[in-house]
Amino acid sequence: MINRPVRLQLFFIILLANLFLTSGAYAQTSATPIKYQWQIALSPTSDSDGDGVPDLIDNCPYTYNPAQVDSDGDMVGDACDNCPSVANPGQEDSDSDGIGNVCDNCPSIANPGQEDSDSDGIGNVCDNCPSIANPGQEDSDSDGIGNVCDNCPSKANPGQEDSDSDGIGNACD
Repeated sequence: MINRPVRLQLFFIILLANLFLTSGAYAQTSATPIKYQWQIALSPTSDSDGDGVPDLIDNCPYTYNPAQVDSDGDMVGDACDNCPSVANPGQEDSDSDGIGNVCDNCPSIANPGQEDSDSDGIGNVCDNCPSIANPGQEDSDSDGIGNVCDNCPSKANPGQEDSDSDGIGNACD
């Protein structure tokens, strides 16, 4: 590894550690890529968001938040925390919907509104029966319809066909 300034701007990895930013860029000078790495000390007076709190100690350096409120104690200010009620210092958000995984009622499918019609804690977009509460999401026949909504829970019938309208699916009639 060569430590020297580089004028290439390919990518930056920012790690807040010991109040330094570690940045890196790759340059191709031969058949083998060479990684250049350097450390940049931030100015102790820089204040990117203009809230009067220096970036080095600001819990939300790019979002105005002079009070520095951090309700969940995860070192990320509420103003930019994707789950301000539950600690999640890594701010993981698998579905990129702006809701942190630890607070997301459907962390695998984007649902920024967090709709949950039956109030069972499972977001409508992930719920196999969004109209009736079923927090365990039981589906005995594995047809994608939760047992509490399935008109034939013992036999797979994903279309829920019921030709005689008796409430029992054709697969069970």
